[in-house]
Amino acid sequence: MSAPGPNPRRDALLAKLDAARADFLAAVADVDPDLLTAPGLLDEWSARDLVAHVAFWADHGADGIALAASGRGAGYGYDGSQTDAMNAARFAESRAMSPADAADDELRAFPRFRAA
Repeated sequence: MSAPGPNPRRDALLAKLDAARADFLAAVADVDPDLLTAPGLLDEWSARDLVAHVAFWADHGADGIALAASGRGAGYGYDGSQTDAMNAARFAESRAMSPADAADDELRAFPRFRAA
């Protein structure tokens, strides 16, 4: 499959996405390594939890875009009423992750979302 042609709207959205990600990663990099797993960065969430959260939603978004692009968007099986439960489940899972594992998940998930 060839690369998509010029699309100023898409390109502007991708530039904003890239800038937001750079800001996010810079903010995480500013967290003292000893505090990456400490709750309280955002309510009970640690920096590690937020990185895992971002990775989860990047994967989830990439899955949805892939289904829609293939004409199978109805198979996505998600609506906004599930968001809180999904966030709570991912939060619980992230508690067992190391900061490095959360970062690895984000490093894998973001390019997949961006390319979708």
